Amino acid sequence: MSDERLDRELGEILRAAADVELPARLADRVASIPSRRSQSAASRGAIGGARTRLPIGSMALVGVVILALVWGVPRLAPGFAPFGAATACGAGPTPRPPVTVKSGPTPTTLPATPSPTGPVGPTPTQAPGYFEPAGSMTTSRAGATATLLLDGRVLIVGGSSGAGYPTASAELYDPETCSFSATGSMPAPRANYTATPLTDGRVLIAGGFDGFTNSLATDLLYDPTTGAFRATGSMTSPRSNPSATLLGDGRVLIAGGEGVSPNHEVDLASAEIYDPKTGRFTPTGSMGTARVGAATAPLPGGKILFVGGVSTACTAAGCDDRPASAAEVYDPATGTFSPTGSLLAGWASSATALKDGRVLVLGAIRNLPIPVLPIMRPQAELYDPKTGKFTMTGGHQTPVGMNATLLPDGRVLVLGSFDAANGGDTVSAAVLYDPTTGTFAPTGSMAVARSGPTVTLLRDGRVLVAGGAGPRGGDVPGPPLDSAELFVP
Repeated sequence: MSDERLDRELGEILRAAADVELPARLADRVASIPSRRSQSAASRGAIGGARTRLPIGSMALVGVVILALVWGVPRLAPGFAPFGAATACGAGPTPRPPVTVKSGPTPTTLPATPSPTGPVGPTPTQAPGYFEPAGSMTTSRAGATATLLLDGRVLIVGGSSGAGYPTASAELYDPETCSFSATGSMPAPRANYTATPLTDGRVLIAGGFDGFTNSLATDLLYDPTTGAFRATGSMTSPRSNPSATLLGDGRVLIAGGEGVSPNHEVDLASAEIYDPKTGRFTPTGSMGTARVGAATAPLPGGKILFVGGVSTACTAAGCDDRPASAAEVYDPATGTFSPTGSLLAGWASSATALKDGRVLVLGAIRNLPIPVLPIMRPQAELYDPKTGKFTMTGGHQTPVGMNATLLPDGRVLVLGSFDAANGGDTVSAAVLYDPTTGTFAPTGSMAVARSGPTVTLLRDGRVLVAGGAGPRGGDVPGPPLDSAELFVP
């Protein structure tokens, strides 16, 4: 091979290696190729075009050198990351190679014996997905709220701090930088409130209680452009732990919750609507059942499903919280609630609208007080708005899940579960529900077992999991956490 051809091919290889910063000596070699090419041509002219051949051993050596350069030069460039290396947090949705996920504790299951909880079927294999660190919040929080803002950031408000009392502080998570930063605080601490994103980008904070015994009627608006909270109109009734749902016309429906009577707290069946244009609340129709902490989900056509929650039943012997199994549907066009089917399970912790219009409801049934049985038996149900009925789904792989999030591909991520068979402590396992098969499958586990974290679907399809309470110490609740993780489907 001639020097001219060797130099030409070497130069082409180096240029194709990418726009990288070459080592000084190698850069000089590339720069000198044109001049040495002209010198080589002149030499051939002087000797009549004689061809110079390299020994075979030299050619092999040159080949090895070229391969080494093609492999090594790009790795000298700043920012080079080999295939499969972890990308920086906040880099957005980038193609990722398949990964092997370390399996954590599996979701609680029951013995594979026939029961009315639906077909058992084969045990599903582990679904793709893993968790990665997402930094730490500015403070520990359990029971906070998290709201996705229009610019992609996440507003995290309130919750209980390490002392167990509600906090007034708030912070923002930025997916681009994978970091948390403080923002304006609420005028006073509150807990058991709702946070609803409005269509104009602001966030409505409604109801709650002050950390002592007082339910609140006062409400706040958070403005991302100023990073501040300010007061807005007050509700017609004080409400702690109500349900809040954004309607199709931009208004917000607030229903139920725990109010205040002259002598004690009382469950509410009343409802009201907040209008962001006027900043005022107006009464609307009441629910057929008074309930606290009901789960809601939007239905096709703009209606809202209300399911679960707790109703207090009082007798001469005292009062007892009982699950509200009867479901209801609110129609914004008429401002009324109407009854629909009833839950097959006793308790409902979440309601998630699926892409086909049905609603996945996660809950549990309290077992009889038999020592060999767990306290709660998990159960999942599907509500069909076409028939108004609930049917069982998930079989024995159903977890006792506290948080359910619809993913862009139609599956549902369930986490924040607790082990019903072993004292009800928190587990780190997460599962995915597939509506096409009606089954749950384990996926990657969280690095930290946590209950009651905030769970937010980001715009790039990842899921932010922040805070919550850690594992319990016997009968003592777990401490609030400041850590956060990202689930990557």
